[in-house]
Amino acid sequence: MSTLTDWLKFVRLPTPIFMQVETFALTVASGIICHVLFNRLEPRGVVPCLRLLLAPPTIVTYIATFGSTTLTLLEATTNYLLILAIYLGSLTTSVVVYRLSPLHPLASYPGPILCKISRLWIGYITSTGRQHIYYTQLHERYGPYVRTGPNNLNIDDIAVLPDVMATRPFQRGERYETNRIKGSKGAVIGIIDPEEHAQRRKIWDRGLNISAVHGYTDALSKQVHQLLEVLEIREGIPFDLSGWLSCLSFDFMGDLAFGGAFHLLDTGKDKNASPPKTLDIPARRAVTGNIPWLFSFFELVGANGSIHRLENFALQSVVARKEKGSNRKDLFYYLLDEAGLGTEPPSLPTLINEATLAIIAGSDTTGTSLSNLFFFLLTNPDVYAKLQAEVDREFPKGADVFAASSSSVTRSMQYLNAVINETLRLRPAVPSGINRRLPKGTGGVMLGDKYIPEGTTVQIAAYSVHHNPKYFAPSPEKFYPERWIDSETPGHILDHSAFFPFSYGPTNCAGKSLAIFEMRAVVCSLLQKFEYEFAPGYNPLEWEKHLRDHNIYVKGQLPVMIKARW
Repeated sequence: MSTLTDWLKFVRLPTPIFMQVETFALTVASGIICHVLFNRLEPRGVVPCLRLLLAPPTIVTYIATFGSTTLTLLEATTNYLLILAIYLGSLTTSVVVYRLSPLHPLASYPGPILCKISRLWIGYITSTGRQHIYYTQLHERYGPYVRTGPNNLNIDDIAVLPDVMATRPFQRGERYETNRIKGSKGAVIGIIDPEEHAQRRKIWDRGLNISAVHGYTDALSKQVHQLLEVLEIREGIPFDLSGWLSCLSFDFMGDLAFGGAFHLLDTGKDKNASPPKTLDIPARRAVTGNIPWLFSFFELVGANGSIHRLENFALQSVVARKEKGSNRKDLFYYLLDEAGLGTEPPSLPTLINEATLAIIAGSDTTGTSLSNLFFFLLTNPDVYAKLQAEVDREFPKGADVFAASSSSVTRSMQYLNAVINETLRLRPAVPSGINRRLPKGTGGVMLGDKYIPEGTTVQIAAYSVHHNPKYFAPSPEKFYPERWIDSETPGHILDHSAFFPFSYGPTNCAGKSLAIFEMRAVVCSLLQKFEYEFAPGYNPLEWEKHLRDHNIYVKGQLPVMIKARW
């Protein structure tokens, strides 16, 4: 059977109308035209995309069969499906050829072919939790500028960080739009307009500045002492330290944000649909952040259940907080303008977004950073011994880590702060960094000697920069706190401008001071009370194996055994 017509006759299917030259040409042309329209209009949402995908082949089929009264239903269906296949093939071919051609605005930037063709490949890499490692490997192979999508660049050049993260015309990328619920302006982290973001950020800063953070000392002290009691009854028994550190962070954030803990330390598990049940959310958000249209698809097929459960939990927390008020200044004291400063409180949907941000970004990131810190201590006994000696010197038996003067003490503990910095360097809270988009209409900009065309999304991954020997040497992959103390040693490189674990510029993490305050107090409290070692039979490689980058780190268990020191 030498022709498709012969084959169709053999299987008793009708000869399709696309075998007519005019119909075939029209179908192919429709695919190319649709590609041009997609490029210019950039439709968002399932319905607009389906219109562009399905309307042209439907119109072509109608034109090709207009006036025909002899087609059976089978013939009409076959004709439509074959035209649709040719149309989609033409559209796909046009897209691929253009994205790989010298005509594409990013044609001069190197990168894997699969990345140049589609963001689906990065979406897959993201789903594995290894995107931070993948980006680092790409920079090692291709250099500081790598094309990681049709219109995406990853940059490993600290010289352009201020231009990308702190100045116009760059704006927050599309990934933040998928976090916005209906009727909401989005959480502070997702507001694209710089002026609107600055206004909302002022409210968060009032609740998270140094002065406000000191006001949360009693709340943190209460939660840490409860954790110490929980650990004390587990002396000599293997248990998951990482899980309990997360419970601590969640409870502290509940107390800090909503005026009441989530009570996870009471049982060590989630009994009331509280945050830990939603920890599959970062993986989903990470993928849809790279491929925004997937979020609409997941919503259409009902696959966003865990996200909605978190939103419902946030709603309950916000409503309960508004009803009971507060007898002290927690975070929502500022967000709800209970001080009467005249700022208009955000809408309820916006408050739900803000509450979701506080629950996930404000708690689990700190719990994971603490877990990483204890992992590094247990795998580096010399570091553990030095830090233990410093803690014992500043907080001997009976000393109160939460005394009024203790905050200034922990700030001055050189080795403690070096250990925290080194932990955040190797395992930044947001390893793959924050992206910025250069909107269309800007005309493009120059970053150093590189031209960035409009419509490009730029990403600077903290993990890649923090592991670059150009900025941290020797051995940037090694846990070596001394690099923060002996930076003047010949051969040592420590570029402080390349250290941005809490993002950079006016949109950096509002909770930076709180996170550092919490880490200092928790580490000193736990080291003052107990000695730690890995549980028998535990392979430390398992920790790295289960550590996943889903924009924030998602971790596994950290089995340890403890012994009281006093």
